[in-house]
Amino acid sequence: MSKILENKIYRIILFVLVIASMYILPAVFLAILNVAGIKNEAVSTIISLLLYTCILVLIYFPELKKEFNLFKSNVGNSFDNGFKYWLIGLLIMLISNVILNYFVFKGNIAANEELNRQAILNNPLWYTVLSVGFLAPIMEELIFRKALDKVFNHAIFYCFFSGFFFGFAHVLADLSSALNLLYIIPYGSLGFVFALMDKKTNTVFTSMLMHSIHNLLTLGLLFIVL
Repeated sequence: MSKILENKIYRIILFVLVIASMYILPAVFLAILNVAGIKNEAVSTIISLLLYTCILVLIYFPELKKEFNLFKSNVGNSFDNGFKYWLIGLLIMLISNVILNYFVFKGNIAANEELNRQAILNNPLWYTVLSVGFLAPIMEELIFRKALDKVFNHAIFYCFFSGFFFGFAHVLADLSSALNLLYIIPYGSLGFVFALMDKKTNTVFTSMLMHSIHNLLTLGLLFIVL
C-alpha cells in the first residue's frame, strides 16, 4: 500500500474511489447489519460508520502512523496553528452564512443545516455526540484532507480543492436549486482552513482535532438554541 500512496496517478485513482465509496460502503454495511439482526438504527449506523472509517485508516495507515507521531510530539504547536486557522475559517463561514441566509435566501437556512437539526432532535444524544463530534471529523478528514494532500504539487491548489469537495459534499442534501450551491462557500471555507492547518503542521491530526472541537461546539450551541 505504501508504494501505491507514493504514486500520484494511483493516489488520484484512490481519491476518486474513496469519494465514490463514502456514500455507498456505509449503506452497504448498514444493510448487512440489518440482515444480521441488528435492528437498532442508531447502533447499526454507528457500526457501519466505524467499519468504513477503519477501512480508510487501513488504506492510509503508513502515513497516518508517521503523522500521529509528529502530532504527538508537537501537540501545542499543532493546536496553536489549528486554532488560529480555525478562527479565520469560522469567521468567513459565519459572515458568508449571514449574507446568504438574509440577503439571498431571505431567512431560510440551508437544507443540510435543517437536516442536521432534525437529526439532533430525533436521534439519541449519545449517537449524535459520537457520530457528529468524533466519527464524522475523523472520517471526513481522511476523505477530504488525507486522500488529497499529496495529489497536488502546490499547497494552494490542495487547499482549494479540499475545501471545494468538502463544501460540495455538505450541500448535496438539496440541489433543487442552483442557488443552493452558494452554500459551498461557508462549508468550503472551513474545509479550506482545515487543509491549510494540515499543510502548516504536516499532520492531518491537527484538522481532526479542530474539526471535532468545531462540531462539538456547534452541537452545544444547537442544544442550547433548540
